[in-house]
Amino acid sequence: MLKEKLKLPLYYGRKLYGHLKKDLMLFYNRKKYLYIFLLFPLIIAGLFLFLMSPTSAEIDVGICNYDQNPETERVLNSLESFDIEVLNRTNCTENLKDMIRDGELSLGLEINEGFSERIENMEQSYITMYYDNTDIAFSNMVHWRLDSTLQPYEREIIDELNQELERRVSIARQSIGIVDDSQQIPGPISDRIKEIDEDLERIEKLNTNFLINPIRTDSQGIYEELDLRYISIAFLFPIISLFLILMLTSVSIIYDYKNGFITKVKTSTSILTYIISKILFFFILTTIIFLILYGVFILAGASLSFNIVEIIKLLLMIAVTNSFIGMLIGNLADNEGVAILMSLFISFPLMLLSGLFFPVQNMPNIIQSIIRILPLNHQIEATKSIILFNQPLNWNLFYITIPLFLLTIYVFRLKD
Repeated sequence: MLKEKLKLPLYYGRKLYGHLKKDLMLFYNRKKYLYIFLLFPLIIAGLFLFLMSPTSAEIDVGICNYDQNPETERVLNSLESFDIEVLNRTNCTENLKDMIRDGELSLGLEINEGFSERIENMEQSYITMYYDNTDIAFSNMVHWRLDSTLQPYEREIIDELNQELERRVSIARQSIGIVDDSQQIPGPISDRIKEIDEDLERIEKLNTNFLINPIRTDSQGIYEELDLRYISIAFLFPIISLFLILMLTSVSIIYDYKNGFITKVKTSTSILTYIISKILFFFILTTIIFLILYGVFILAGASLSFNIVEIIKLLLMIAVTNSFIGMLIGNLADNEGVAILMSLFISFPLMLLSGLFFPVQNMPNIIQSIIRILPLNHQIEATKSIILFNQPLNWNLFYITIPLFLLTIYVFRLKD
């Protein structure tokens, strides 16, 4: 009697093992997909960590110095983070523009004549910057990069101005004090001198920092212990998992349809057994993706701690959700090429709406409402809470998984 009760579970268990083994062997034998799967997270994580440290890269800068003065040498010295080339003054500006157009230089700076004199006279001076404005990313970055590079030099000028202003006002106040003490001055004039002295005293205490920046804002993240570069793993892992699992799941489903394997499954066992085997297989792949990214970030210096049980639950939920979406794509696509395109079509917009490249807070309210129900958004939030803050899994993702599961079962049964 006991054998009879165990016979059916053992039968389905063997079928489940057979399905899982088939997928593992097929994935191993199809080297193209195996290499893409292993290299994709390595390349993306490596590039992202490298690009998050742009100050280590030198930018070729051409200088047209029309102001031959020692003061301009201080400007050039402040640009030490750039690879500087001072050009000949003859037709310098036109040559500078041509070199930028030809790609010989990334950036051009023109120090106008009279630059140093204006600085000495406490007047605003100008540096003209030339760059290729068809390069959108560089255009957005270069202003910030140049401003941050010149900040120490500008700070020196402000400090010198503070000292000079204080010195001149102090001399003026001393002169007024001598006149007021040594001469008999009528009352109204004496009162006026005192008012002037008080005004000079206020000017003496005036800090020129107030003139250029009356309200200073200091930015400070509330999680001081978290490095911005390493926080990105909470975004990269769900995004990379989504694309790879969608692509591999959909291609796998199409392959099984072409070889008649799904038809055999429907006639011999249950489609539910097939779906569970797929989920287990892609749970293994999701775990591998996480381990690859985690290894890259650890080697880069990240300090990440988490609960093993919670991370397993997270990996399982991400694998389940992405597998169901990939199965739906596989049932809708006619061939593997269409499946890959559909995976890209779904992954790319979700990636743009993930908050990694564009702040969600700046998006229209209706888009923000849509983002809150997207699977990728829940995956990112869950990953952040577990990997960055060592918190338990939020089961909001579970409510998305249920309708996806029911829809997947329906589509499999609908399709012959």
